[in-house]
Amino acid sequence: MRFAKPVSVTAGVPLIASYFAPRGRYAATPGYFTAARTSGALTAAAGANGVYSYGTTSQLPQQSYRSTNYWVDVVFQTSVNDTAPPTVTARTPAPDSTGVLVGTAVSATFDEAVTGGQIALTGPPLARWVTAVRRRS
Repeated sequence: MRFAKPVSVTAGVPLIASYFAPRGRYAATPGYFTAARTSGALTAAAGANGVYSYGTTSQLPQQSYRSTNYWVDVVFQTSVNDTAPPTVTARTPAPDSTGVLVGTAVSATFDEAVTGGQIALTGPPLARWVTAVRRRS
């Protein structure tokens, strides 16, 4: 299974990778997680790490048995070559607004996480904008 967009992972926050097997077939190794397992930047804690669930529909696995590994693996990349630019999903003030007061907070919401170093505001230079405002007065 591949996600349409990468899933963010935060250090110290558990991540569950699971799948629904309607016929009940799965691989398992009891005792695999009796010790912590590390692969690259990921570490699986010892103990009740491998989780499962039985049912007729897909559900979040929350049961554990004998530190078993159920062999659902993730592909973890510390960097992603994301070539698609973020999309603005909301903004304040709205596009083409008029009568907006000087000093009004400007905000934008994007469809993915961005950092300040990635954002560039474009528009007329401030000097021209201030001149245009003064001419209207």
